[in-house]
Amino acid sequence: MLIDKTEPGTRFTHRQTLGLIVLSAALFMGGMDSTLLNVALPELSRVLSANPAETVWIVNSYTLTVAATIVTLTDVGSRFGQKRTFLVGLAGFAVASLAAAFGRSPVEIIILRCVQGVFAAALMATAVPLLSAIFAGSARRRLAISIWTASASLGAALGPVIGGILLEQFWWGANFLVNVPIAVAAAVVGWIYLADTPRVARQVDLPSLTCSILGIGGIAYALQSLTEPDLRNAFGIAAIPVSVLAVVIFIRRQLTSRMPILQLRLFRNSIFTTATVAIMLSWGLYAAAIFSITQYQQLGLERTPLIAGLLIVPLAIANTLGAVTTSRLLAKFRPTTALATSLVIGAIGFLLLAGLGLNTGLWAIAVVGISTGIATASGTTLMVESVGVTAQSDAGAIQETAFSLGSGFGVATIGMSISLISNQISNRYETTVVRELATRYSYLLPAIALLAISFAVQMSARGHQPVVDAHKQDEEIEI
Repeated sequence: MLIDKTEPGTRFTHRQTLGLIVLSAALFMGGMDSTLLNVALPELSRVLSANPAETVWIVNSYTLTVAATIVTLTDVGSRFGQKRTFLVGLAGFAVASLAAAFGRSPVEIIILRCVQGVFAAALMATAVPLLSAIFAGSARRRLAISIWTASASLGAALGPVIGGILLEQFWWGANFLVNVPIAVAAAVVGWIYLADTPRVARQVDLPSLTCSILGIGGIAYALQSLTEPDLRNAFGIAAIPVSVLAVVIFIRRQLTSRMPILQLRLFRNSIFTTATVAIMLSWGLYAAAIFSITQYQQLGLERTPLIAGLLIVPLAIANTLGAVTTSRLLAKFRPTTALATSLVIGAIGFLLLAGLGLNTGLWAIAVVGISTGIATASGTTLMVESVGVTAQSDAGAIQETAFSLGSGFGVATIGMSISLISNQISNRYETTVVRELATRYSYLLPAIALLAISFAVQMSARGHQPVVDAHKQDEEIEI
Protein backbone atom coordinates (compact mmCIF):
# COMPACT_ATOMS: atom_id res chain seq x y z
CA MET A 1 0.00 0.00 0.00
CA LEU A 2 1.37 3.41 -0.95
CA ILE A 3 2.15 5.93 1.78
CA ASP A 4 1.77 9.65 1.18
CA LYS A 5 4.62 11.24 3.10
CA THR A 6 3.45 14.75 2.28
CA GLU A 7 0.45 14.23 4.57
CA PRO A 8 1.50 12.51 7.85
CA GLY A 9 -0.63 9.58 8.94
CA THR A 10 -2.42 9.10 5.63
CA ARG A 11 -2.22 6.21 3.21
CA PHE A 12 -3.64 5.32 -0.14
CA THR A 13 -6.49 2.88 0.37
CA HIS A 14 -6.49 -0.48 -1.39
CA ARG A 15 -8.98 0.84 -3.97
CA GLN A 16 -6.97 4.02 -4.53
CA THR A 17 -3.74 2.07 -5.00
CA LEU A 18 -5.22 -0.30 -7.57
CA GLY A 19 -7.05 2.53 -9.34
CA LEU A 20 -3.82 4.50 -9.62
CA ILE A 21 -2.01 1.42 -10.95
CA VAL A 22 -4.67 0.99 -13.65
CA LEU A 23 -4.53 4.63 -14.76
CA SER A 24 -0.73 4.66 -14.65
CA ALA A 25 -0.53 1.43 -16.64
CA ALA A 26 -2.73 2.92 -19.37
CA LEU A 27 -0.64 6.09 -19.53
CA PHE A 28 2.60 4.06 -19.47
CA MET A 29 1.31 2.03 -22.41
CA GLY A 30 0.37 5.17 -24.33
CA GLY A 31 3.74 6.79 -23.69
CA MET A 32 5.60 3.60 -24.57
CA ASP A 33 3.70 3.18 -27.83
CA SER A 34 4.65 6.70 -28.95
CA THR A 35 8.38 5.77 -28.97
CA LEU A 36 8.42 1.96 -29.11
CA LEU A 37 8.76 1.78 -32.88
CA ASN A 38 11.68 4.22 -33.08
CA VAL A 39 14.21 1.38 -32.89
CA ALA A 40 12.11 -1.08 -34.91
CA LEU A 41 11.61 1.19 -37.93
CA PRO A 42 14.62 -0.04 -39.96
CA GLU A 43 13.56 -3.71 -39.62
CA LEU A 44 9.86 -2.98 -40.11
CA SER A 45 10.60 -0.90 -43.22
CA ARG A 46 12.79 -3.64 -44.67
CA VAL A 47 10.28 -6.45 -44.12
CA LEU A 48 7.26 -4.49 -45.38
CA SER A 49 9.18 -2.66 -48.13
CA ALA A 50 7.99 0.70 -46.80
CA ASN A 51 9.19 3.88 -48.48
CA PRO A 52 10.56 6.77 -46.34
CA ALA A 53 7.21 8.60 -46.21
CA GLU A 54 5.34 5.46 -45.12
CA THR A 55 7.98 4.78 -42.48
CA VAL A 56 7.51 8.25 -40.98
CA TRP A 57 3.74 7.89 -40.90
CA ILE A 58 3.85 4.48 -39.24
CA VAL A 59 5.20 6.40 -36.24
CA ASN A 60 3.44 9.75 -36.63
CA SER A 61 -0.09 8.52 -37.43
CA TYR A 62 -0.53 7.42 -33.81
CA THR A 63 0.22 10.75 -32.11
CA LEU A 64 -1.58 12.68 -34.87
CA THR A 65 -4.78 10.70 -34.32
CA VAL A 66 -4.57 11.13 -30.55
CA ALA A 67 -4.32 14.91 -30.96
CA ALA A 68 -7.15 15.02 -33.51
CA THR A 69 -9.70 12.98 -31.55
CA ILE A 70 -9.04 13.74 -27.90
CA VAL A 71 -11.61 16.57 -27.67
CA THR A 72 -14.23 14.32 -29.28
CA LEU A 73 -13.45 11.50 -26.83
CA THR A 74 -13.63 13.97 -23.95
CA ASP A 75 -17.19 14.78 -25.00
CA VAL A 76 -18.00 11.09 -25.34
CA GLY A 77 -16.62 10.40 -21.86
CA SER A 78 -18.60 13.19 -20.22
CA ARG A 79 -21.86 12.05 -21.81
CA PHE A 80 -21.54 8.25 -21.64
CA GLY A 81 -19.37 7.90 -18.53
CA GLN A 82 -15.62 8.27 -18.01
CA LYS A 83 -15.17 4.74 -16.67
CA ARG A 84 -17.07 3.12 -19.54
CA THR A 85 -15.15 5.15 -22.12
CA PHE A 86 -11.84 4.30 -20.43
CA LEU A 87 -12.58 0.55 -20.42
CA VAL A 88 -13.68 0.62 -24.07
CA GLY A 89 -10.44 2.46 -24.84
CA LEU A 90 -8.40 -0.32 -23.21
CA ALA A 91 -10.28 -3.05 -25.07
CA GLY A 92 -10.03 -1.28 -28.42
CA PHE A 93 -6.34 -0.54 -27.94
CA ALA A 94 -5.63 -4.22 -27.23
CA VAL A 95 -7.50 -5.38 -30.35
CA ALA A 96 -5.84 -2.78 -32.59
CA SER A 97 -2.39 -3.70 -31.23
CA LEU A 98 -3.04 -7.41 -31.82
CA ALA A 99 -4.10 -6.73 -35.41
CA ALA A 100 -1.11 -4.44 -36.08
CA ALA A 101 1.32 -7.15 -34.94
CA PHE A 102 0.26 -9.22 -37.95
CA GLY A 103 -0.08 -6.40 -40.47
CA ARG A 104 1.04 -7.23 -43.99
CA SER A 105 1.58 -3.83 -45.59
CA PRO A 106 2.66 -0.30 -44.60
CA VAL A 107 -0.80 1.11 -45.37
CA GLU A 108 -2.45 -1.52 -43.16
CA ILE A 109 -0.07 -0.69 -40.29
CA ILE A 110 -0.71 3.05 -40.67
CA ILE A 111 -4.49 2.50 -40.54
CA LEU A 112 -4.21 0.32 -37.45
CA ARG A 113 -1.92 2.88 -35.81
CA CYS A 114 -4.69 5.45 -36.36
CA VAL A 115 -7.17 3.08 -34.71
CA GLN A 116 -4.74 2.74 -31.80
CA GLY A 117 -4.63 6.52 -31.59
CA VAL A 118 -8.42 6.82 -31.32
CA PHE A 119 -8.60 4.38 -28.40
CA ALA A 120 -5.50 5.93 -26.79
CA ALA A 121 -7.30 9.28 -26.93
CA ALA A 122 -10.19 7.68 -25.02
CA LEU A 123 -7.74 6.63 -22.29
CA MET A 124 -6.08 10.04 -22.07
CA ALA A 125 -9.32 12.03 -22.19
CA THR A 126 -10.81 10.17 -19.22
CA ALA A 127 -7.75 9.68 -17.00
CA VAL A 128 -7.73 13.07 -15.21
CA PRO A 129 -11.41 13.05 -14.12
CA LEU A 130 -11.09 9.39 -13.04
CA LEU A 131 -7.95 10.24 -11.08
CA SER A 132 -9.73 13.16 -9.39
CA ALA A 133 -12.68 10.91 -8.56
CA ILE A 134 -10.40 8.44 -6.78
CA PHE A 135 -8.33 11.01 -4.86
CA ALA A 136 -10.29 13.68 -3.04
CA GLY A 137 -7.56 14.83 -0.62
CA SER A 138 -5.28 17.52 -2.02
CA ALA A 139 -2.00 16.09 -0.70
CA ARG A 140 -2.78 12.54 -1.75
CA ARG A 141 -3.94 13.79 -5.13
CA ARG A 142 -0.62 15.57 -5.63
CA LEU A 143 1.31 12.38 -4.96
CA ALA A 144 -1.03 10.45 -7.24
CA ILE A 145 -0.57 13.01 -10.02
CA SER A 146 3.22 12.77 -9.62
CA ILE A 147 3.15 8.97 -9.96
CA TRP A 148 0.65 9.09 -12.80
CA THR A 149 2.58 11.64 -14.90
CA ALA A 150 5.81 9.72 -14.25
CA SER A 151 4.24 6.67 -15.90
CA ALA A 152 3.86 8.48 -19.25
CA SER A 153 7.42 9.79 -19.26
CA LEU A 154 8.76 6.43 -18.11
CA GLY A 155 6.85 4.67 -20.87
CA ALA A 156 8.14 7.08 -23.52
CA ALA A 157 11.74 6.73 -22.33
CA LEU A 158 11.62 2.94 -21.92
CA GLY A 159 9.87 2.48 -25.28
CA PRO A 160 13.14 2.29 -27.26
CA VAL A 161 14.65 -0.06 -24.64
CA ILE A 162 11.68 -2.44 -24.68
CA GLY A 163 11.52 -2.21 -28.45
CA GLY A 164 15.21 -3.05 -28.76
CA ILE A 165 14.92 -6.08 -26.45
CA LEU A 166 11.86 -7.42 -28.27
CA LEU A 167 13.51 -6.90 -31.65
CA GLU A 168 16.58 -8.84 -30.50
CA GLN A 169 14.48 -11.82 -29.37
CA PHE A 170 11.41 -11.81 -31.64
CA TRP A 171 10.11 -10.08 -34.77
CA TRP A 172 8.93 -6.50 -35.24
CA GLY A 173 5.30 -7.45 -34.49
CA ALA A 174 6.21 -8.13 -30.85
CA ASN A 175 6.46 -4.36 -30.42
CA PHE A 176 2.68 -4.25 -30.84
CA LEU A 177 1.87 -7.44 -28.95
CA VAL A 178 3.44 -6.11 -25.74
CA ASN A 179 0.43 -3.79 -25.37
CA VAL A 180 -2.13 -6.61 -25.23
CA PRO A 181 -1.47 -8.11 -21.76
CA ILE A 182 -1.10 -4.63 -20.23
CA ALA A 183 -4.42 -3.45 -21.67
CA VAL A 184 -6.30 -6.64 -20.74
CA ALA A 185 -5.02 -6.68 -17.15
CA ALA A 186 -5.77 -2.96 -16.71
CA ALA A 187 -9.30 -3.44 -18.06
CA VAL A 188 -10.08 -6.27 -15.64
CA VAL A 189 -8.75 -4.45 -12.57
CA GLY A 190 -10.24 -1.13 -13.70
CA TRP A 191 -13.70 -2.68 -14.10
CA ILE A 192 -13.61 -3.59 -10.41
CA TYR A 193 -11.79 -0.69 -8.75
CA LEU A 194 -12.28 2.48 -10.82
CA ALA A 195 -14.97 4.89 -9.63
CA ASP A 196 -17.16 6.49 -12.28
CA THR A 197 -17.92 10.20 -12.56
CA PRO A 198 -21.26 12.01 -13.04
CA ARG A 199 -22.46 12.20 -16.63
CA VAL A 200 -23.31 15.43 -18.42
CA ALA A 201 -26.61 15.58 -20.31
CA ARG A 202 -26.09 17.61 -23.48
CA GLN A 203 -26.74 17.27 -27.18
CA VAL A 204 -24.04 16.33 -29.63
CA ASP A 205 -22.42 19.44 -31.09
CA LEU A 206 -21.36 17.92 -34.41
CA PRO A 207 -19.99 21.16 -35.97
CA SER A 208 -17.75 21.78 -32.95
CA LEU A 209 -16.50 18.19 -32.88
CA THR A 210 -15.77 18.31 -36.62
CA CYS A 211 -13.88 21.58 -36.25
CA SER A 212 -11.87 20.19 -33.33
CA ILE A 213 -10.78 17.20 -35.43
CA LEU A 214 -9.93 19.33 -38.47
CA GLY A 215 -8.26 22.05 -36.42
CA ILE A 216 -6.14 20.12 -33.91
CA GLY A 217 -5.55 17.20 -36.26
CA GLY A 218 -4.60 19.54 -39.09
CA ILE A 219 -2.07 21.39 -36.93
CA ALA A 220 -0.54 18.09 -35.79
CA TYR A 221 -0.44 16.90 -39.42
CA ALA A 222 1.27 20.11 -40.53
CA LEU A 223 3.89 19.90 -37.78
CA GLN A 224 4.78 16.32 -38.62
CA SER A 225 4.60 16.78 -42.42
CA LEU A 226 7.16 19.57 -42.31
CA THR A 227 9.83 17.00 -41.40
CA GLU A 228 9.28 15.11 -44.67
CA PRO A 229 11.27 15.88 -47.83
CA ASP A 230 8.61 14.87 -50.34
CA LEU A 231 5.31 16.32 -51.59
CA ARG A 232 3.56 15.83 -48.26
CA ASN A 233 5.53 18.84 -47.09
CA ALA A 234 3.38 20.94 -49.43
CA PHE A 235 0.21 19.30 -48.14
CA GLY A 236 1.34 20.09 -44.61
CA ILE A 237 1.75 23.77 -45.45
CA ALA A 238 -1.64 23.82 -47.18
CA ALA A 239 -3.24 22.29 -44.07
CA ILE A 240 -2.23 25.25 -41.90
CA PRO A 241 -4.85 27.83 -43.05
CA VAL A 242 -7.60 25.19 -43.05
CA SER A 243 -6.66 24.18 -39.53
CA VAL A 244 -6.49 27.75 -38.29
CA LEU A 245 -9.96 28.48 -39.70
CA ALA A 246 -11.37 25.34 -38.06
CA VAL A 247 -9.80 26.29 -34.72
CA VAL A 248 -11.25 29.82 -34.93
CA ILE A 249 -14.75 28.42 -35.60
CA PHE A 250 -14.35 25.92 -32.75
CA ILE A 251 -13.24 28.60 -30.29
CA ARG A 252 -16.10 30.91 -31.26
CA ARG A 253 -18.69 28.17 -30.84
CA GLN A 254 -17.30 27.15 -27.43
CA LEU A 255 -17.27 30.71 -26.12
CA THR A 256 -20.85 31.37 -27.21
CA SER A 257 -22.38 28.00 -26.25
CA ARG A 258 -24.29 27.59 -22.98
CA MET A 259 -22.95 24.04 -22.66
CA PRO A 260 -19.57 23.93 -24.43
CA ILE A 261 -17.86 20.61 -24.98
CA LEU A 262 -14.58 22.23 -23.87
CA GLN A 263 -14.40 25.10 -21.37
CA LEU A 264 -11.99 27.43 -23.12
CA ARG A 265 -12.70 30.10 -20.51
CA LEU A 266 -10.16 28.24 -18.39
CA PHE A 267 -7.49 30.00 -20.43
CA ARG A 268 -8.52 33.29 -18.86
CA ASN A 269 -6.43 32.09 -15.95
CA SER A 270 -2.80 32.96 -16.68
CA ILE A 271 -1.55 30.18 -14.40
CA PHE A 272 -3.59 27.56 -16.26
CA THR A 273 -2.41 28.91 -19.61
CA THR A 274 1.29 29.04 -18.79
CA ALA A 275 1.15 25.60 -17.13
CA THR A 276 -0.40 24.20 -20.32
CA VAL A 277 2.28 25.76 -22.51
CA ALA A 278 5.01 24.59 -20.11
CA ILE A 279 3.74 20.99 -20.27
CA MET A 280 3.49 21.12 -24.06
CA LEU A 281 7.00 22.54 -24.42
CA SER A 282 8.69 20.39 -21.78
CA TRP A 283 7.12 17.14 -22.96
CA GLY A 284 7.66 17.98 -26.63
CA LEU A 285 11.36 18.63 -26.14
CA TYR A 286 11.64 15.47 -24.03
CA ALA A 287 10.14 13.44 -26.90
CA ALA A 288 12.43 15.22 -29.36
CA ALA A 289 15.50 14.38 -27.26
CA ILE A 290 14.52 10.69 -27.17
CA PHE A 291 13.94 10.64 -30.93
CA SER A 292 17.09 12.56 -31.93
CA ILE A 293 19.44 10.66 -29.59
CA THR A 294 18.18 7.19 -30.59
CA GLN A 295 18.34 8.12 -34.28
CA TYR A 296 21.87 9.51 -33.90
CA GLN A 297 23.07 6.40 -32.08
CA GLN A 298 21.69 4.13 -34.83
CA LEU A 299 22.30 6.18 -37.97
CA GLY A 300 25.35 8.17 -36.91
CA LEU A 301 27.24 5.63 -34.81
CA GLU A 302 25.61 2.49 -36.31
CA ARG A 303 24.78 1.03 -32.92
CA THR A 304 22.18 -1.71 -32.50
CA PRO A 305 18.58 -0.84 -31.57
CA LEU A 306 19.08 -2.39 -28.13
CA ILE A 307 22.20 -0.32 -27.37
CA ALA A 308 20.50 2.83 -28.64
CA GLY A 309 17.55 2.11 -26.38
CA LEU A 310 19.69 1.34 -23.33
CA LEU A 311 21.41 4.72 -23.64
CA ILE A 312 18.01 6.31 -22.89
CA VAL A 313 17.68 4.48 -19.55
CA PRO A 314 19.29 7.33 -17.52
CA LEU A 315 16.66 9.63 -18.99
CA ALA A 316 13.87 7.30 -17.86
CA ILE A 317 15.27 6.85 -14.35
CA ALA A 318 15.86 10.57 -13.85
CA ASN A 319 12.43 11.45 -15.19
CA THR A 320 10.71 9.01 -12.84
CA LEU A 321 12.65 10.30 -9.84
CA GLY A 322 11.80 13.88 -10.76
CA ALA A 323 8.09 13.13 -11.11
CA VAL A 324 7.60 11.02 -7.98
CA THR A 325 9.45 13.52 -5.77
CA THR A 326 7.37 16.45 -7.02
CA SER A 327 4.71 15.98 -4.33
CA ARG A 328 7.38 16.53 -1.67
CA LEU A 329 8.60 19.64 -3.46
CA LEU A 330 5.04 20.97 -3.59
CA ALA A 331 4.77 20.50 0.18
CA LYS A 332 7.58 23.05 0.58
CA PHE A 333 7.30 25.27 -2.50
CA ARG A 334 4.49 26.72 -4.59
CA PRO A 335 3.71 24.75 -7.77
CA THR A 336 4.64 27.77 -9.89
CA THR A 337 8.07 27.93 -8.22
CA ALA A 338 8.66 24.20 -8.79
CA LEU A 339 7.53 24.47 -12.41
CA ALA A 340 9.66 27.53 -13.23
CA THR A 341 12.73 26.03 -11.56
CA SER A 342 12.34 22.72 -13.39
CA LEU A 343 12.23 24.53 -16.73
CA VAL A 344 15.50 26.31 -15.93
CA ILE A 345 17.04 22.93 -15.01
CA GLY A 346 15.87 21.57 -18.37
CA ALA A 347 17.50 24.48 -20.20
CA ILE A 348 20.77 23.71 -18.38
CA GLY A 349 20.50 20.06 -19.44
CA PHE A 350 20.12 20.93 -23.11
CA LEU A 351 23.01 23.41 -22.89
CA LEU A 352 25.18 20.64 -21.42
CA LEU A 353 24.22 18.31 -24.26
CA ALA A 354 25.00 21.01 -26.81
CA GLY A 355 28.35 21.86 -25.25
CA LEU A 356 29.67 18.44 -24.22
CA GLY A 357 28.36 16.33 -27.08
CA LEU A 358 26.32 13.16 -27.40
CA ASN A 359 29.10 10.84 -26.26
CA THR A 360 31.07 12.44 -23.41
CA GLY A 361 28.05 14.49 -22.31
CA LEU A 362 25.34 11.87 -22.73
CA TRP A 363 24.91 11.75 -18.94
CA ALA A 364 23.39 15.24 -19.25
CA ILE A 365 20.16 13.64 -20.48
CA ALA A 366 19.54 12.79 -16.82
CA VAL A 367 19.26 16.54 -16.14
CA VAL A 368 16.67 16.83 -18.91
CA GLY A 369 14.82 13.84 -17.45
CA ILE A 370 14.62 15.31 -13.95
CA SER A 371 13.39 18.60 -15.40
CA THR A 372 10.64 16.97 -17.47
CA GLY A 373 9.48 14.82 -14.56
CA ILE A 374 9.06 17.81 -12.25
CA ALA A 375 7.61 20.04 -14.99
CA THR A 376 4.89 17.61 -16.09
CA ALA A 377 3.90 16.70 -12.52
CA SER A 378 3.86 20.27 -11.16
CA GLY A 379 2.25 21.60 -14.36
CA THR A 380 -0.51 19.00 -14.21
CA THR A 381 -1.06 19.80 -10.53
CA LEU A 382 -1.43 23.47 -11.38
CA MET A 383 -3.93 22.71 -14.13
CA VAL A 384 -6.05 20.38 -11.99
CA GLU A 385 -6.05 22.56 -8.87
CA SER A 386 -6.87 25.74 -10.77
CA VAL A 387 -10.23 24.45 -12.06
CA GLY A 388 -13.44 23.26 -10.46
CA VAL A 389 -14.68 19.68 -10.24
CA THR A 390 -16.91 19.94 -13.31
CA ALA A 391 -13.99 21.13 -15.42
CA GLN A 392 -11.69 18.18 -14.63
CA SER A 393 -12.38 16.45 -17.95
CA ASP A 394 -11.74 19.71 -19.81
CA ALA A 395 -8.42 20.15 -18.01
CA GLY A 396 -7.52 16.55 -18.86
CA ALA A 397 -8.36 17.00 -22.53
CA ILE A 398 -6.33 20.21 -22.73
CA GLN A 399 -3.41 18.58 -20.93
CA GLU A 400 -3.33 15.54 -23.21
CA THR A 401 -3.73 17.74 -26.30
CA ALA A 402 -0.71 19.66 -25.05
CA PHE A 403 1.19 16.36 -24.76
CA SER A 404 0.29 15.31 -28.32
CA LEU A 405 0.89 18.67 -29.97
CA GLY A 406 4.04 19.14 -27.92
CA SER A 407 5.43 15.81 -29.13
CA GLY A 408 4.70 16.67 -32.77
CA PHE A 409 6.02 20.21 -32.42
CA GLY A 410 9.17 19.13 -30.58
CA VAL A 411 10.16 16.35 -32.98
CA ALA A 412 9.33 18.50 -36.03
CA THR A 413 11.27 21.51 -34.74
CA ILE A 414 14.36 19.55 -33.75
CA GLY A 415 14.19 17.57 -37.00
CA MET A 416 14.00 20.72 -39.12
CA SER A 417 16.79 22.34 -37.09
CA ILE A 418 19.08 19.33 -37.54
CA SER A 419 18.35 19.30 -41.27
CA LEU A 420 19.06 23.02 -41.71
CA ILE A 421 22.29 22.92 -39.70
CA SER A 422 23.45 19.81 -41.57
CA ASN A 423 22.98 21.56 -44.89
CA GLN A 424 25.04 24.52 -43.69
CA ILE A 425 28.05 22.52 -42.48
CA SER A 426 27.93 19.45 -44.76
CA ASN A 427 30.84 20.67 -46.88
CA ARG A 428 33.21 21.10 -43.93
CA TYR A 429 32.99 17.79 -42.05
CA GLU A 430 32.45 14.10 -42.66
CA THR A 431 28.93 12.70 -42.39
CA THR A 432 29.19 11.35 -38.83
CA VAL A 433 30.59 14.64 -37.49
CA VAL A 434 27.94 16.63 -39.36
CA ARG A 435 25.15 14.57 -37.78
CA GLU A 436 26.54 14.98 -34.26
CA LEU A 437 27.21 18.72 -34.56
CA ALA A 438 23.79 19.37 -36.11
CA THR A 439 22.08 17.44 -33.30
CA ARG A 440 24.12 19.21 -30.61
CA TYR A 441 23.58 22.71 -31.97
CA SER A 442 19.86 22.09 -32.41
CA TYR A 443 19.61 21.74 -28.61
CA LEU A 444 20.24 25.47 -28.23
CA LEU A 445 16.64 26.11 -29.30
CA PRO A 446 15.10 24.04 -26.46
CA ALA A 447 17.32 25.81 -23.93
CA ILE A 448 16.11 29.25 -25.07
CA ALA A 449 12.46 28.14 -25.21
CA LEU A 450 12.52 26.63 -21.70
CA LEU A 451 14.09 29.76 -20.21
CA ALA A 452 11.45 31.91 -21.89
CA ILE A 453 8.47 29.90 -20.60
CA SER A 454 10.08 29.75 -17.13
CA PHE A 455 10.04 33.54 -17.06
CA ALA A 456 6.39 33.52 -18.23
CA VAL A 457 5.41 31.14 -15.43
CA GLN A 458 7.02 33.39 -12.83
CA MET A 459 5.28 36.47 -14.21
CA SER A 460 1.88 34.76 -14.34
CA ALA A 461 2.16 33.81 -10.66
CA ARG A 462 2.16 37.45 -9.59
CA GLY A 463 -1.23 38.54 -8.31
CA HIS A 464 -2.77 35.20 -9.24
CA GLN A 465 -6.21 34.45 -7.83
CA PRO A 466 -7.47 30.85 -7.43
CA VAL A 467 -9.92 29.80 -10.09
CA VAL A 468 -13.34 28.55 -9.10
CA ASP A 469 -15.44 26.11 -11.06
CA ALA A 470 -15.86 27.39 -14.61
CA HIS A 471 -19.68 27.03 -14.56
CA LYS A 472 -19.88 29.02 -11.32
CA GLN A 473 -17.50 31.55 -12.81
CA ASP A 474 -19.80 32.00 -15.77
CA GLU A 475 -22.79 32.48 -13.45
CA GLU A 476 -20.94 35.21 -11.55
CA ILE A 477 -20.10 36.94 -14.83
CA GLU A 478 -23.75 36.82 -15.91
CA ILE A 479 -24.90 38.30 -12.59
